[in-house]
This record gives sequence, structure tokens and C-alpha cells, in this order.
Amino acid sequence: MVQPENSRPKIIIVGGGFAGVNTTRILLKKVGKEADITLISDQDYHDYKPCAFRIVEGYSAAETYIPLSNLIDESHLVIDAMQSADLEKKVVTCESGALYSYDYLVIATGGKANFHGVPIIGDLTFTVNSTKEAVRLSRHIRKIVRSIPEAEGLKKISLGHFIIVGGGGTGVEMASAVARNARKTAKELGVDSSLITVDLFHAGPRVLETLRPELSKAVDKRLRDLGINIFYHRRLRREHLEDVSLGDLHIKADTIIWTAGIQPKPIIPYDKGEIDDHLYVKDHPEVYIVGDAGKDNHYGLAQTALEHAKYVSTCIQDKIKGKETPIYKSKPVSYAVPVGSGWAAIQMNHSHISGVLGWLIRRFVDIRYMIMRLSLSEAWNIITGKPREDQAIRKKILGE
Repeated sequence: MVQPENSRPKIIIVGGGFAGVNTTRILLKKVGKEADITLISDQDYHDYKPCAFRIVEGYSAAETYIPLSNLIDESHLVIDAMQSADLEKKVVTCESGALYSYDYLVIATGGKANFHGVPIIGDLTFTVNSTKEAVRLSRHIRKIVRSIPEAEGLKKISLGHFIIVGGGGTGVEMASAVARNARKTAKELGVDSSLITVDLFHAGPRVLETLRPELSKAVDKRLRDLGINIFYHRRLRREHLEDVSLGDLHIKADTIIWTAGIQPKPIIPYDKGEIDDHLYVKDHPEVYIVGDAGKDNHYGLAQTALEHAKYVSTCIQDKIKGKETPIYKSKPVSYAVPVGSGWAAIQMNHSHISGVLGWLIRRFVDIRYMIMRLSLSEAWNIITGKPREDQAIRKKILGE
């Protein structure tokens, strides 16, 4: 059934990530008394993905798990999955069969892995675009290391061989996280740590190509100090079970982690070229596409999603009040890339920092985000990981 109509403008936001949650929160403050605002999310928690690498390292899943009800009043929440949107009739259809009419629609459904046409096969390949995927990878690492002692011959080598494809921020984070988890597990179980190999393959000439060369060099050294092998100018050509070909290299591995790009989830038919300079869909100025699903020179970053949330919230407020809306202008961003707990590379404006100080700055950013949106006690529980709740949260995330 279609939700009942009234004279108040109806605003539907789809997606419980950075863009969706913060658009909802800002709109509730700006026009909450003048409009009906609803956030539709297919999961009941906000995924703090900047700390997903810590789950892969073996830390508590509670560090990325923020119940949406802690951020947004439940009267403005619908836990359901959007299936489609009729842009002419202005109606959203959800998985449950519920229909929601809207005057303004904000699509913030995030992205998914972009395999660039490479045929990825079976359970060997992992992506890490969500807390759920990070939990699965963390479990897989421990499970596969446990199986090494029972394997024979070359199988021991392939079991302990982890390949990360992509040398951007996520790839760098995952390489160090996988190495830590695998080697820590090996030590705990008495498995020969020399059987653990972590290789990072990157198609370009250096890791973190959006950062200054000297910072990329520092990250390269940090990764190598952690025992990670780095191969440049290597593009994945094809993949078969236990056999990966990268250019002229043919190597055996049981685990591949793909971090080489993301693309929008196709909730409605559009491409980024159809997104206007106001972040709305061409010919549909009431439908906004934001965050990883949207259009920006710096997409894929939490900062960009937060900027989109501020901008679109202002646009909708202006439209409700009959004002003209400004064109969106992409803002310069800062980068904070952790390379194992206790070390991070930071680039801000014309300066850069790496090492322990970079890590402290990065952790401050995480803490600040929590404190500005949650009570102090809730923020503290999430920041410290609530380890006693870890298994329960992992099971909930995986739907077990």
C-alpha cells in the first residue's frame, strides 16, 4: 500500500551509510517541523566503514557497528530494502511490498566492488566494502590458517598465501590487517609463520597515487617493514581456483582480497553523466544521488559523503522555502590511511604526516565523529570495541 498523503512535503532518504544518515539528521534539524522525513535502510545499523580494517585485524566488530536507533529516532526509520523507484509517479517500492510516495528522494545506497570485467570465481575472492564483508574475511583468515597444519605439500603454501589486488587506501589498509590477523593466528596455533605470505598487487607505479609521492614512499616502506610484498604495474588478467595470473606471474593462492575500485549499486537506471551539477538526476530535480552512488571528484570517501549530506540538505530546505539552490562544488579532501594499528599516513592541504602521530590524528577523527552523534557513554562503548559483545554482534551482522 502507498503511504497516506498529506500537505507536508515527504522526504525519503535511502541508505544507512554516511550520506544517508547525515542527510536525515541534518534535515530533521532544518525542516523536521515542516516535512515528513523517513530513512529507509536495509540494515538496522550504521556501518562505520573507516574502521573495517580493524575487524580484519581481529578487533571487535563493535567498533564499526552503530545501531541506527542511536542516531535517528525510530519514528523516522524504516528497516527495509528499496527495490525500485518510479520517478514519474514518485513512488519507492521496497522488498516488503511497501510503497512510499515522496516529494524529494535522496538515494545514498553506496557502492559495490568494481571487478573491471575480470571473471571472479567462487569463495576465493573477498571484498571489504562493509562491516559484514570485513567480518567474513576475518573469520576466513582464522579458519584458513587453522587448516594449514593438516594440508600437505604445496597446499600449505597456497593456504597461507593472501593476495590483495589494488593499492589504494582500502588495499593498503587490508594488506596490513590481513598480515596481522594471519600471523597472530599462526602464532596462537603454533603454525609456522613463514608459511604466511601477503602480496599486494597494484596496476599503477606507486601505492596511494592520490597522495604526494613522498607519502606513498613512506607507506611503501611501512608495508615492507610489516613483511608485505608489493608488486607494481601488475594488473589481474584472470583468476582460476588457486591460480592467479598477473601479467607474466602465475602464482598459487587460496585467498584474494579485491580492493581495486567501487561502482554504484544500480537501484535506479542512471549513470554518473546523468547526475546534474546540483547532484540530482537529469530531468528529475527532486531525486538526488549522493555518497558513493553519486558524482564527485573524490567519491569513495566518508568526507565526500558528509559534504553531499550538507549540500543536499540545504538544497531541499531551500526548495521547500522557494529559494534558488547553489551548484555543488567539490571541496579539497584530507586523507588518513592507517597502515596497521599504531601507524597512519595523513595528508591535509599542503602538509603531510606519517607514523604514530598520524595514527593519533586518525583516531581523533574517528572519536570526534562518534562524540558528535552519540552520547558520551555510547561513543565510548563503540570506540573501545565492547569486546564482550563482539561475538553477538558478529552473528547479528551475518544474520546467524
